[in-house]
Amino acid sequence: MLISFILLGKYLEVLAKGKTSDALAKLTDLAPDTAFLLSLDDDDNVISEIEISTQLIQKNDILKVAPGAKVPVDGIVVRGHSYVNESMITGEATPISKKLGDKVIGGTMNENGCLLVKATHVGSETALSQIVQLVEAAQLARAPVQKLADQISKFFVPTVSFFV
Repeated sequence: MLISFILLGKYLEVLAKGKTSDALAKLTDLAPDTAFLLSLDDDDNVISEIEISTQLIQKNDILKVAPGAKVPVDGIVVRGHSYVNESMITGEATPISKKLGDKVIGGTMNENGCLLVKATHVGSETALSQIVQLVEAAQLARAPVQKLADQISKFFVPTVSFFV
């Protein structure tokens, strides 16, 4: 009977970890694979625009976020106005107005206007990456109640087996 409960607990743990892994995959899919890097002249006019991997973005790069595109990294709006859907981070269903000087979060969806964004946090420093890291750490950690159950079962199972 006790072994059945232990096996049931292990099975439920595997199911929960599987669902967490699926959630992690969905989180990492929120970040776009590419972004449009802009080169500006001294008067802040756009000289060139090239599509690059988001892994190549560096702090202070100026990026173009077109309507309907995902914001590639955390940054500050340096030009433009739009509404950004931040529901994946904040849970807020209504898109948030973003204008000059406002912060944007990587992985969120630019709804309608074109934004120029200065990258402030890239790679593992982005809010999305930090959320993924926290979920991964929580998945690997054992809950205190799991540790207690393991300690009890170490003594309980041999004791019961001895008396049977």
